Amino acid sequence: MPSRWTLRFDLHPQFVAMHHVHAVICGLLDTDGTHRDPQKEFAVSPPELLGESHTGVEVRLLADDRELVDRFVRRVEQLGERGVRFGEHAASLVRSVSGGPLGLREAVGWAELAERAEPLGEHTVHVLSPAYSRNGNTPMPFPMPGSVLRSLSERWGWHAADLQPRLRFDDAGVAIAGFRGETVEVQLGPKRHVGFVGSVTYSVGNRSPDVRRAVHRHRLLDDLRIRHSRTGMTTRRPRRGSRKRVGSLDKVTK
Repeated sequence: MPSRWTLRFDLHPQFVAMHHVHAVICGLLDTDGTHRDPQKEFAVSPPELLGESHTGVEVRLLADDRELVDRFVRRVEQLGERGVRFGEHAASLVRSVSGGPLGLREAVGWAELAERAEPLGEHTVHVLSPAYSRNGNTPMPFPMPGSVLRSLSERWGWHAADLQPRLRFDDAGVAIAGFRGETVEVQLGPKRHVGFVGSVTYSVGNRSPDVRRAVHRHRLLDDLRIRHSRTGMTTRRPRRGSRKRVGSLDKVTK
């Protein structure tokens, strides 16, 4: 079942870059055969401030794979013993109240997740780290609704095919109702990519309760911070601080 874990480091997040976090978590979860696999079975949040000077990172494990969970817990314990580096900065894991270096925040079954779906007509997501979609071979620095829904649908199919929402995306009438954010350049190996960071509101034009529940069931995976682009991760949690506004759309009424 999907599970949500917290790691806490004794280093201020101003010294922790997202690509360093990604490298550390990949080291905990990847194997030689999965490092370059685009179908990752985990997702990582950007670093956030905990208390006055600590960095918090949330990790979501998506697969019903006991071996993955055991490997993660075992390697975190080893990391707690030897410490970690975020670029040029060294850090140690801060142990939880229970004494371990890892905190389980939530675990929910796929069936329970599916039952949470409601017939909502609008969804707002907050993109915490740079995300982009693809139109064929062309990258687009914006989480387009069709790209997001198809990616989330694939993930339902990978992990819970019997609960995968049945939805014709063209019939759902999902459109962009508004957005606020900025584009950010990200260096990934030898290449630079441009991604979107901010908030996007999607409206569901089809008023059928079944269609709207199906869209929401897709969106529930977004609450798990599924990575539905090469670099991005989203969540409904509000961002801290502010971003320069570079574009917006008035709400579309039908």
